[in-house]
Amino acid sequence: MYEYIQGKLIDIENEIAIIDVAGIGYQILIPQNGPHTTTTIGDTIKLFTSLVVREDSQRLFGFPTREMRSFFLTLSSVSGIGPKTALTILSTFELTHLQYAIFHSDIKVLTKIPGIGKRTAERLTLELKDKMPKNIALDTEETTSSTYLDALSALTNLGYSSHKSKATLDTIFKKDSTSKELSSILSSALKLIN
Repeated sequence: MYEYIQGKLIDIENEIAIIDVAGIGYQILIPQNGPHTTTTIGDTIKLFTSLVVREDSQRLFGFPTREMRSFFLTLSSVSGIGPKTALTILSTFELTHLQYAIFHSDIKVLTKIPGIGKRTAERLTLELKDKMPKNIALDTEETTSSTYLDALSALTNLGYSSHKSKATLDTIFKKDSTSKELSSILSSALKLIN
């Protein structure tokens, strides 16, 4: 119904953005990571949208790119994955990391997503593996290491956005790529993130 909405960002909190378009405030559910997380109140923002109509509700979901919206729709097509769960999946890791994990059937990574157990992770890989880009590659191996993912999960569980948590961890891992204990990584991250 709506291809995109562009307007002034009035408020953003957790997974909800309020965008003013010609005096109408649209409440849009958004993933917690992506370029829009660096947008400040009052800036113009453009989100590619998907309207989800249910028997008891109508919710508008917004994404910074068409590719992310398309992936949201693909995730929502999986049995047992609704739009809210698809949004949580997109809020946990960057799009390329998700595609990489699904393509390589990395159940360990996928079960780091809140609300995704082993069976759901297996269903995701089974149903979506053939729909993932074949040439997907990640910049570094650190971003798929168990310690990195545990630290990312811990920071997001503490309430920090996935985008901010990832940026902080990337900084830590670039300074010292040697193997570290999770506790020291989290200690460094908490000093940097605030």
